[in-house]
Amino acid sequence: MGDHASVRSVLGDDAHRLRVPYWALGAADILMIFTGSASGGTAVKRFGELVAEKRREFVASCRWLDIDAEAVTSDTPVPFDLRRVWHQLEFENSETRQDRQDPATACVLDAGDAKELRAPSFENYGAGNQPPHQSPIYGTYGRVPELLRSGLMDPRLRFFQEPEAASDGSDPLVATMQEWLGGIKPISVLDFSGVPAEAAELAIGVVLNPIFEVAVRTAPDGPGIGRPSPVLVVLEEAHRYLGDSLVAISRTSANRIAREGRKYGVGLLLVTQRPAELPDTALAQCVTLLALRLSNAADQGKIKNALPDSVSGLAAALPSLRTGEALVSGEACVLPARILIDRPDPAPLADDPSLEAWRAAPSLPDLAPALSAWRGIYNADDA
Repeated sequence: MGDHASVRSVLGDDAHRLRVPYWALGAADILMIFTGSASGGTAVKRFGELVAEKRREFVASCRWLDIDAEAVTSDTPVPFDLRRVWHQLEFENSETRQDRQDPATACVLDAGDAKELRAPSFENYGAGNQPPHQSPIYGTYGRVPELLRSGLMDPRLRFFQEPEAASDGSDPLVATMQEWLGGIKPISVLDFSGVPAEAAELAIGVVLNPIFEVAVRTAPDGPGIGRPSPVLVVLEEAHRYLGDSLVAISRTSANRIAREGRKYGVGLLLVTQRPAELPDTALAQCVTLLALRLSNAADQGKIKNALPDSVSGLAAALPSLRTGEALVSGEACVLPARILIDRPDPAPLADDPSLEAWRAAPSLPDLAPALSAWRGIYNADDA
């Protein structure tokens, strides 16, 4: 795509890294990303309380935010320091005291460091009923602080911790969204490969939601995106983000764009190999349908139901279409048609592999470079 596209990847270098700030998510989703699982009710509740507290502290000191700190909740998309939240959870979860009911008697050996993710340490609690005693909530949060720390150290999730926000700077979400939209380039590619599936789903929801919200609030004749500057969102592997069993934020954001985006200048193009897994709501909003070869009966049935009744018989040709051949129906063509699409040149990396190696003399494959690249993403120096 050369100079026509901006390409950003979650595992890219500093100049091309895709950044999705965790603080644009609600507290429960943040915990899910960094711990990788649903947590107990007590830990989730306390985590939400601490997140709300840190968000309010930031709003109260911030010069570029003009909102009431008292109205801020754990889900308000304003910055906060997640490492300080982790540190507080870890402190409370492992604290010992000379007097169980008096926080001032905490037996701290090392206060730890939130920024460096160094956990606090305490004197071991005594045997029987001897001091030091466990605090009243000792161990209540289980492994949540430990899992949260591991997630914050995971280099695959580093893109969620950028950009950082300063109370005396400017709104980092403005520059981040401009990066998502490709800056001055007409095409923007956001590559989420290489991260856990749940994290990718949440990240895509974080990207889609503010784009739609900004478009809704952009005046038709004003600066911004939407009516004055339309945006087309293309979702590759769309069934991963729209299925009923997937995370709510990505599913909800994509469905909102499918239902309402057109009137606000935000279009949606769904690309999938499993149309049967797309929700009826999103598929019903597609004004143009382009279907390539499908062999699965459920997928064929979904496409047949989406075609106009007068031409639904075209769906019978779906399993016999050649590579590059497609059925097209809707606003993009006057009449439904069976077409042949020009093959891309050069072919994409996802093209079928060549079998020439099978015809060559047998040899042991050199796996060292690929293994080195795989291990490189876990390099502790990048954390």
